Amino acid sequence: MEGAKTQVSVIGLGAMGREIARNLLAADYDVTVWNRSPEPVNELIEEGATAAQSPEQAFS
Repeated sequence: MEGAKTQVSVIGLGAMGREIARNLLAADYDVTVWNRSPEPVNELIEEGATAAQSPEQAFS
């Protein structure tokens, strides 16, 4: 599938996970994120990520 974005998920959006997700978004990956607290998830949604409702959903 030429032109399709590679999908990745990031679970745990502490200092390191949040920056990894941002770098993946900047590199044009399709990023799904999950975190116990909603604040980092909401930040990354605004930057183009998709939220998962659970860790299991992030990887399905």
